[in-house]
Amino acid sequence: MRRNGRPRGATAASRIYADLRAELVSLVRRPGEPISEAQIATAYGVSRTPVREAILKLSDEGLVEIFPQSGIFVSRIPVAALPETIIIRKSLEETTARMAAEHATSSQLLNLHATLERQREACAAKDREAFHQADEMFHAGIAEVAGYPGIWK
Repeated sequence: MRRNGRPRGATAASRIYADLRAELVSLVRRPGEPISEAQIATAYGVSRTPVREAILKLSDEGLVEIFPQSGIFVSRIPVAALPETIIIRKSLEETTARMAAEHATSSQLLNLHATLERQREACAAKDREAFHQADEMFHAGIAEVAGYPGIWK
């Protein structure tokens, strides 16, 4: 057990989940690509249990597909679902941005501007990973300022 009362396995599973999720949504891991529990466990220096926990959570979110006796694969993006997904995301982002604009303090606006600048710098440097991280921070920041941090999650 750790000092904060959470077991080490839960911490490892959370870290693995967050890292894998970031790789999936940024397309570092491509749709259809196999995922090896053993390789991930070795890379993190953990047993396969926290890796399984992370993968099950990603499966619940539809980001990976688990095929018994075949393996684990990055989910393919169903083309038919894209128009509906775009409408939902656009609606949520417009509402969240409007609420953030109504509630933002000067320091919150400065933080959002700084995040956008990091994104511009990453784009100029052709650093896709840094660009994606800044983009995630920006959208999470807007949701936080709006008072609904769970929207971006």
